[in-house]
Amino acid sequence: MLPDVKDNIPEMKLYCYSIEGFNNAMKRLGYGRDDEKLLEKDNIAVISICCTDTNPEEYKGMFSEEHYFHNKSHSKNVLNMRFDDIDPRLWHGSDFDLDSAKDEDFLYDYHPGKPSPKALDWKQAYEIVKFVVCNLGNDFFIHCSAGASRSQAIVRFILDCFSFPGNGRFNYQIRQENPPVMPNIHVLVMLKKTITKEILYRKWIASFNPNIDSSLFGKNTPNGQIIDAFEASPGQILYQVEHKDGTITNMHKAELEII
Repeated sequence: MLPDVKDNIPEMKLYCYSIEGFNNAMKRLGYGRDDEKLLEKDNIAVISICCTDTNPEEYKGMFSEEHYFHNKSHSKNVLNMRFDDIDPRLWHGSDFDLDSAKDEDFLYDYHPGKPSPKALDWKQAYEIVKFVVCNLGNDFFIHCSAGASRSQAIVRFILDCFSFPGNGRFNYQIRQENPPVMPNIHVLVMLKKTITKEILYRKWIASFNPNIDSSLFGKNTPNGQIIDAFEASPGQILYQVEHKDGTITNMHKAELEII
């Protein structure tokens, strides 16, 4: 659940590591590979990103990656995921339409008949977003292979979507030696597209503006469902109504007829 805007959210660690750095950090903090329950007790959330098993046979020993907490792929405080540090635009072109992409579109089938590297897909993006929302308020320890692309994208996503420096609701402590300055753009875009599709998130964002009646979000009108609102000019709020055909009409509150 998204925190109430009045909640006093404590400062959270938002640490990004390489897989080696992450493993060393867990050992340094005293966590063994079976200590997932201790993470919950200590308010720590882990997102572990490993590559898919698509490396040529001669490189298996060099590049094989295993999740540190290996007993479960998913738990309340641990999310283990496998996808590669690639972008579908690499093989589909810059005009690739993410919104209509199917599972197979995220596979880089450059060598037919052999395992294909895989980009983050919609299902995985949703799992990451859901995990982040469920763990807001916990310390995040996130890693990928080098800690320089996929994991940085998740850190950047949290900073961009759940950080409001002006009101002090969220405070993050990042590793200064590894700030999220070069995230994997595909991962970042997928996560942002996923969260902004959720009415609950849009409602939460709108709750920071006292001029917007966010309780209207999700309600139906004869024209369609109210999905969002924005301040067109100081004090002038327009509500977005989505029609069945996907088109959107901007309307004043007085024009809305709730059914």
